[in-house]
Amino acid sequence: QTIISLLFTLIIFFVSFSINSFLDKIVLNAQKINSLIVGIFYNFKLYNNLITRFNILDFIKLLLINIIPVLIFIVITNKYYFNIINACVFTSKKKNKKVKIEKSSKIKALVIKDLKKYLASPTLIVNSLFGIILLLVITIFISFNKSLLINYLSNFYNNDVVQVINNIPLIYLCLVIFTSCNTYITSSSISLEGSYFSMLKTLPISNSLILLSKIIMSNLIVVTSILVGDLIFFISYKVNIMDTIFITLISIILPVFMSIINLFVNLKFPKINANNETEVVKQSTSSFISSVIGMFLSIILIGLVFILDSFILKFMLCIILLILSFIIWKVLVKYSGKRFKEIE
Repeated sequence: QTIISLLFTLIIFFVSFSINSFLDKIVLNAQKINSLIVGIFYNFKLYNNLITRFNILDFIKLLLINIIPVLIFIVITNKYYFNIINACVFTSKKKNKKVKIEKSSKIKALVIKDLKKYLASPTLIVNSLFGIILLLVITIFISFNKSLLINYLSNFYNNDVVQVINNIPLIYLCLVIFTSCNTYITSSSISLEGSYFSMLKTLPISNSLILLSKIIMSNLIVVTSILVGDLIFFISYKVNIMDTIFITLISIILPVFMSIINLFVNLKFPKINANNETEVVKQSTSSFISSVIGMFLSIILIGLVFILDSFILKFMLCIILLILSFIIWKVLVKYSGKRFKEIE
């Protein structure tokens, strides 16, 4: 803005200082300019002649030059106007016959609605994407600075480079777990519906479909972003197949698990009549409880991945998270039948 203001100021100064010389040049070359205009536009020549010395012949010529094009336009319009209009209407009807209304499935329509509501909430975007962006930035940074990371971690492993390299996937996994547990999109998704939630309940849509759309929308953002980070990390550090499978499973299952828990919390403690979105995202009971649960679970899971040595035990942890997700989902759907009626 400052640069643009300076440029405009300089332009004004330049025009102010140059306008006198510019006008002088116009006055000196007035005869040439007049000859040029008269040579190009014949009607100007006739007009100029009539001003200096009236001539009936020039007057008739000027009238004919201005009137004849108007008369021609009127005749053509009168002859072809209705044909053109009819052709346009006919074409419009033909085009209208070819128009097909695409029908979206209920779940697709709900997911798109939730995604639009999410994108329309800057506070929620900043609050939810901070951890994900931080994960991607750290992943890209350590991918381009491998030696720096290895040298730094060597201080904690008695300069054993082999042990450091073997433990880098585990450290990255801890970062994924912490990000997944502390990203809470669904903890505000019901509250953000506001007064629209009452209308949403009247639609011919099951409660489970409404809840499922919010979980899908959340994981389209969270899971997709984390998997992008995983891919960068896997390619950069050439992670072995076992660690790749486990990290990928956690990157998919854990965000789904957390989104179901956070949605359950928001259904239990909604804030439908909030004055603004900041109250919903940062000052609501559901957001506070979700942050406490996320921090608590991230500490437990990070401790478990350090304790569990074998791939089978780690795989069992994924199975347990998957089973818990299914159980909590079933309880959530059952509870929503009663809770939806209570929320006004």
